[in-house]
Amino acid sequence: MGQTTQLKKRKVPTVNNVITAEINSYKQIAGRAIFEIGRRLKHVKEHDLAHGEWTRWLESVDIVPQTARKLIQAHEQFSNHATSSVLPVGKIFEM
Repeated sequence: MGQTTQLKKRKVPTVNNVITAEINSYKQIAGRAIFEIGRRLKHVKEHDLAHGEWTRWLESVDIVPQTARKLIQAHEQFSNHATSSVLPVGKIFEM
């Protein structure tokens, strides 16, 4: 057997199932939180602030404008239920 075949047969290490389930659950929560933060940022930007107040308001919630744009973009592009249930959290963070 070649080395490639041996690598394919490697088993995934057994880990406490509760911890595995908790990690997967928290990943889902994190993904939903990203979408919700983006939704709320978009609302504030479009409805609650006068022109020129956006950057100053972002400072009050400790978010830089570039991050705010990415969070809003994640909400706009991926927050529909069909997409968000299959989109890995890591892909959201890569944005």
